[in-house]
Amino acid sequence: MLAMIRILAFFGLCLLPPAPLFAQSLPGLEAPVVGWQSPFIAPGVGDTIWGTVSSDVLASVVWDDGDGPALYLGGAFATAGSQIVRGIARFDGSAMSSLGGGLDDESVVAAMVVFQGDLIVAGEISQIGSLATHNIARFDGETWHALGGGCPTITRVSDLLVFGGDLIVAGNCGAGQQVSRWDGENWTSMGANLVGLAGSVMRLVEHGGQLYAGGNFRQTSGSGQPTRVARWDGTQWQALTGSQGEGVGTALVLAMASFGGSLYVGGDFTSAGGIAVNRLARWDGADWHDVAGGVTGTDIGGTTAQVMALGVFGPTLVVGGRFLNAGSVASAHAARWDGSQWLALADASGGLSNSAVRMFGQFDGQLVIGGGFLEIGDLVVNRVALWDGENFHSVIDAVPSAANRWIQAVTLHDGELVIGGAFLRAGTQEAALIAAWNGAQWRALTNPSGLGLSYTPQFSEWGQVMDMVAYQGDLIVVGRITQAGGQDVGHVARWDGTLWHPMGSGFNQPAFAVHVHNGQLYAGGLFTASRDGSTPLLRVARWNGSAWVAVGNGFNSSVLDFATFNGELVAGGAMVSSGAVSLTRVARLDPVTGWQALGNGPSGTVSALAVYNGELIASGNFNQAGGQLVDRIARFNGSQWQRLGGPGDSFGTDPTSNRFASALAVGTDGLYATGNFNTAGGQPVNRVAAWTEAGGWKPLVDADGFGLGLDANGYALMTVGDTLVVAGRFARAGEKAAWNLAYWHRPDLDLLFRDRFQ
Repeated sequence: MLAMIRILAFFGLCLLPPAPLFAQSLPGLEAPVVGWQSPFIAPGVGDTIWGTVSSDVLASVVWDDGDGPALYLGGAFATAGSQIVRGIARFDGSAMSSLGGGLDDESVVAAMVVFQGDLIVAGEISQIGSLATHNIARFDGETWHALGGGCPTITRVSDLLVFGGDLIVAGNCGAGQQVSRWDGENWTSMGANLVGLAGSVMRLVEHGGQLYAGGNFRQTSGSGQPTRVARWDGTQWQALTGSQGEGVGTALVLAMASFGGSLYVGGDFTSAGGIAVNRLARWDGADWHDVAGGVTGTDIGGTTAQVMALGVFGPTLVVGGRFLNAGSVASAHAARWDGSQWLALADASGGLSNSAVRMFGQFDGQLVIGGGFLEIGDLVVNRVALWDGENFHSVIDAVPSAANRWIQAVTLHDGELVIGGAFLRAGTQEAALIAAWNGAQWRALTNPSGLGLSYTPQFSEWGQVMDMVAYQGDLIVVGRITQAGGQDVGHVARWDGTLWHPMGSGFNQPAFAVHVHNGQLYAGGLFTASRDGSTPLLRVARWNGSAWVAVGNGFNSSVLDFATFNGELVAGGAMVSSGAVSLTRVARLDPVTGWQALGNGPSGTVSALAVYNGELIASGNFNQAGGQLVDRIARFNGSQWQRLGGPGDSFGTDPTSNRFASALAVGTDGLYATGNFNTAGGQPVNRVAAWTEAGGWKPLVDADGFGLGLDANGYALMTVGDTLVVAGRFARAGEKAAWNLAYWHRPDLDLLFRDRFQ
């Protein structure tokens, strides 16, 4: 009964005729879809629980909760494999599971350790359920407990260590200092001579039977206090002073490890004890030393080298972070040091290539590697991987069935669900930028020779399919695409079911939208001419059967979407003029006079267009349309622009929030929107919502009334019968694991009543 009340509350006045139980036209969907559903899962862990932190894996530990040793992973992720886990996941070698229901949203696990038989978890954890934890908590296998008053005066606990029978915490836990000790009952401080802001101690390690701390603490003038690395002598912290100086440079210590009788310290510093080093140094107990050139190289994002993780695996020190080389050895983001030389950390398919390594651990005789990386060579791993000394392995509890990166476009073609985006794999198949789902498996859209879509990047851009449409029985694809089937195509290509074909010369820059209007094909985007430069095409073009031709005077800025409204072609984007005609981001194509304004339109970029209840709907990053406040979505009735609903009945009034809908779709039960917004109509919806005239905005929930929306951004929508298809860059839909692609079906209220009261 309670679940039914929740459903009624969510849908309010929006009690439309009951939807059919089946959506037969979606391939493989042969059972009722009530609320959220997705057959698409992936290895590793999914995107962040909340939008302002990285979803990297930051911590791991092995703990036996009574059912055998298992690997526990911590971070800010929402899913692990096929399970909803919220920040902490348990992997027993074959299956993923959550831990006590997981943590609250907006929690980050940065450190874990086993202490007195229980699991200790720390980071940014204000509470778990109704339990106030203040950044640190204990789990006994069944229940979460606080550790005294916790660590309430700092933002994050960065590290934990069991030393001398006590729990040592990098942070102020009620004792007023940078490092605290928990004996199982009480908190005490450890020295007062580490000077720095709260949270300045970032790493703890035991070396040679002694406790060391590293971070961002520093000397004050003439004080003799330790600089960024220190040793605990039982009473206070001592500096590590070598023959030429003390401490570590002017930058952070981010990692420490004991190996081969020496203490290794890593971070983003370039000197240690007055000696020049590259982000890694060795302390032998008396002096500081360089480690064979350290690590170097700037990654694709422009970040200079950093050592962020150190560990020991077999006879080697393992080093992780952001770098391209270790000494003279190419080994991106992870490498090994055997005490005398650098070795790559890689297998036959390659090494890590696209993001930082943040932690090392061990499980079942294998090295655990965590961070922000998505692939290792050809292996999809998603932020965590195992290395057995020769080969990498993913951490997964089912056969992967998801695209490995975000999806930007969805459509149906030849009875299959086709997705386009920035991915390189779909399930177990190599499928660059586009793939087709037949209900059971993915297939790549390639020529018989195996060649599909590809992109030669300019700057650091990724290839990406941005939009697709069926035209004269074929599939037209646009985006950042330079080749299709081995042929140069210029950002647009045609798939006939077997072969890829170019469409004329294509375009000189990316195309973002494609649309069929009155039987003719139009494309819009960033381009200004054909690829060969022979034909000016100012951001919009029409296909005449053999070539792309100009449409009127084109536009001064990008076209992002099209719609057909009142029998005319409408374009939306960033345009403010077409030749001498002034526009406000939306224009209609007059067959005689060319592009014309649609009233006093939106004040900012229009990302999506749709036609709903006879009106044109525009969404994007704008606050006004028709001279009135509209809050990022507006409707045009043919003569004037108006807000959609009453004041506040949209995506928020903060002009700096940049929260808006990037895609719209119309279904049998309303208008749908998805994007990066968190609220709609003043209520939480989490990046996807439905609108009706009778009920306004409503969240899309699971069948039990729980599980609002998506955990990260949605980019594309499509309705098939009474089922909504949502695609984007998420890993959770409602309370279901759903990697980048999910289905939602409105709960059938008649069915709910019948089942509850029969």
